[in-house]
Amino acid sequence: MERLRVGVIGCGEIAQIMHLHFLSDLKDMFEVTAVCDISRQTVNQIGSNFGVRKRFTNYRDLLSQDDVDVVAVLTFDHIDIACDGAAAGKHLFIEKPLCFNLEECDRLLEASKKHGVKVMVGYMKRYDPAYEYAQPMFSQLEDVKLVRVHDLASGVRDGSLIPLRDIYTLYRFQDVSREEFAALRGKTRQAMAEAIGSNEEERINAYSMLLGLASHDCSILRGAFGDPEEILFTDIYQGGRYLISVLRYPNDVRCVWEVGGFDVKKSWWDEELAAFGSEKMIAVRFPNPYIRYAPTIVAIKELDGQAEVEKQVIASYDEAFRREWKHFYECIVSNKEPRTTAEDAKEDIKLLADIIKAAK
Repeated sequence: MERLRVGVIGCGEIAQIMHLHFLSDLKDMFEVTAVCDISRQTVNQIGSNFGVRKRFTNYRDLLSQDDVDVVAVLTFDHIDIACDGAAAGKHLFIEKPLCFNLEECDRLLEASKKHGVKVMVGYMKRYDPAYEYAQPMFSQLEDVKLVRVHDLASGVRDGSLIPLRDIYTLYRFQDVSREEFAALRGKTRQAMAEAIGSNEEERINAYSMLLGLASHDCSILRGAFGDPEEILFTDIYQGGRYLISVLRYPNDVRCVWEVGGFDVKKSWWDEELAAFGSEKMIAVRFPNPYIRYAPTIVAIKELDGQAEVEKQVIASYDEAFRREWKHFYECIVSNKEPRTTAEDAKEDIKLLADIIKAAK
């Protein structure tokens, strides 16, 4: 079996907990040959932990390496790294969100097409076995009355979910200046403001939340039901930390979308995609995405004659992060298009921005 050589750019939580772990686990498919992070202490620590000899703080140095076939872009801001990676002829795995605005998306799409590289967006929930189990059931559900997207998370402290420190050994160092972080934050906030056509802090905060917390929800909603016909209503409140939106789908169906980050001391994760028909309800209930191998549940309620039947399905204990890397491997070696393409992710960015623009 051909092994693909991977360079990882961005060695934060999601890299440490999930991507590097599963790339190492899938050793017949992948070999991590280089890592990069703006924090020298972080990249040295992670390189030592995963046995990676080549360690960089400038991503362009990693892109120049001949023993890198695939680049995992796991940073917060992706556009420059992704475009330069495409120009270097590297296939790209890009964590969500793809970009912050449509102009960035177009730059990336142009670069990937020009240089003939594969681009896959890390929407791991699209590869979740429970979602794959439920997706055809959603499409076959008759007489749909209501779709509901619900995503409420809490328990973030010092940039991390509280329970992660009890489960994993995580590394975060303070060797990057506040000025550098401020410059990066200012750049991304400006890109977000351009996307939604507003510099209002509350709207930018809400858009940032959608790009981070709710971009997965956008992808699974569109994967199951397609695009809405219209955004009827959006309410942003409490400084942009909470949002409720109502979307209209064909046949006069409504989708209610609730998303927010609760400021409480315990870590809660309450996320589901549900659809309600006249005789059947289907809900996909996702666990905390940072807990490896925690199963996603499919809940079904339906009528059997006069009886009401309720059941829960665990489709598999396989991990969605692992499955998406296996899928990307097959796309590259077999020259297939990924399920979560950059073109489709651009449509997610458009819908999320339009939800913000619809706010009163």
